[in-house]
Amino acid sequence: MVTIEYQHPESFIGFADPDYLSLEIHDSRLHIPDFYHISPLAFDGEEIYIKGIFNVYLNTTFLIGVGSSEKLTYSVRIKDRAENWSNTVTS
Repeated sequence: MVTIEYQHPESFIGFADPDYLSLEIHDSRLHIPDFYHISPLAFDGEEIYIKGIFNVYLNTTFLIGVGSSEKLTYSVRIKDRAENWSNTVTS
């Protein structure tokens, strides 16, 4: 599970279209990141300051090597409805 704390001064996080993938989580062991859908966090047309936390369950996490554990980092960023990417946060 990855816990993400967010804030946006105009509530532009999340998209009504379920096919729009605006959350990027990149496993440092892989070349291509995974993308996820975020539902709108405010009513359509509303521009309010929002702040909160949401959890993303990564049920696709796996071991690449033959050992019983591995070290990795996750890099996370979110695209808002103005098509701007957030800063990348690494965990």
